[in-house]
Amino acid sequence: RWNDYGIGLLLESAGGGAGQGELIGAEEAFRKVEELGQFHGPINLARVYNADGRLDLAVEALTRAADYQNDENYPAWTVLWLTGLVNRQQNHLDDAIENFRGALNYRTAATVARGFDFTQDYEVLNELAFTLFERSKKETGTDRTERRLALLDEAIRTIEATLAID
Repeated sequence: RWNDYGIGLLLESAGGGAGQGELIGAEEAFRKVEELGQFHGPINLARVYNADGRLDLAVEALTRAADYQNDENYPAWTVLWLTGLVNRQQNHLDDAIENFRGALNYRTAATVARGFDFTQDYEVLNELAFTLFERSKKETGTDRTERRLALLDEAIRTIEATLAID
């Protein structure tokens, strides 16, 4: 129940209004979840910290979430996606690109059995495309034109994948 309550507050915070109050409440709820030894706690704390711009705390929460990776229900694809969001905001664009690619291409026997196909996740596709575009801007000068154009080409193909889905 604590996790559901925290998710509700986190979603409410995104809708505007008294968002900061909801983030504080969500943080408290997810701390309870983590105290109960559930992987949802640190993962969702990372979401709160990311939303609030407390990126160092988000990294710490994601590091704690990794302690649960042997749990058969651990959502590694979600952790990859969140790690990508945080890495991008910290300007670790190459790491973020790899995180988003990892989330999109995540396959295990369990995800296949459950019918999960993350290649169709247009939110992650959009994040990847945006990050590729941002990364291309760092390739300046004529000697880096080829790399810049390759990143832009991949960004375009990624956005086209999103458009094919939605």
